[in-house]
Amino acid sequence: MPRTLSLRRVGAAAGLISLTTLALVSGGPAAGAAPGAGTVRAAASSGSYAFQTAGDSADPTFNQLLGINDQGEVAGYYGSGTDASHPNRGYTVVAPYAQPNFTNENFPGSAQTQVIGIDNAGDTVGFYVDGTGANHGFTDIGGTFATVDNPASTASPKFNQLLGINNKGTAIGFYNDAQGNSHGYIYNISTKAFTPVGPTGPAGPGKPEGMSPGRASDTALGFFDTNPGQLSSTRPCAYKRGLPPTKVAITTNASVL
Repeated sequence: MPRTLSLRRVGAAAGLISLTTLALVSGGPAAGAAPGAGTVRAAASSGSYAFQTAGDSADPTFNQLLGINDQGEVAGYYGSGTDASHPNRGYTVVAPYAQPNFTNENFPGSAQTQVIGIDNAGDTVGFYVDGTGANHGFTDIGGTFATVDNPASTASPKFNQLLGINNKGTAIGFYNDAQGNSHGYIYNISTKAFTPVGPTGPAGPGKPEGMSPGRASDTALGFFDTNPGQLSSTRPCAYKRGLPPTKVAITTNASVL
């Protein structure tokens, strides 16, 4: 997860090669046309896709798109966060994904913000870094920001991140303990209740990395480490609502993610 100025692991890895973010859109419409949900699903079933570059020019050195809803609205951020000149700055963007279509979204008073998940109402989740270097999850519901910190976290400074949201008012994220181990949880936005989720005991700490919206809104996808600190021990997993929190389907096939 975060490195230097508290980046997610996926962000830090991408930053090493400074890839320009690519937005996945349907191959059906002409270039620049807004993809509708129907055409996107049709492209998905036919295997026909076109890639479109979509990055906020406020920092052309680093952009990541991390979430999308059925209307094609995308959540992401720019800035690698590796130094003071390139802080993480969150945004959402709508079709046709040109510069005028970007809207800044940053937690008030934060040093850095990443917007990671978005639902069909345009509500978002993510995390921000404060002036002490602590990571805090956040929700932005109808334009109102709220901090989300799991009280079970014992890390110093605090470390919480929200990484996905579905269309039923549920977010998913993780926190770190004092030893640096990550623990996944599901967060009910309305009741503000935290539910642990992920393998425990010998399987190692669990870390959900996203939540599928729409029809798959009860399924959380992620990964866990059987031997924390060793990338070779990372295993993808899926959790279905209604099962006991520790009953996570584990697969060695990374395509589950």
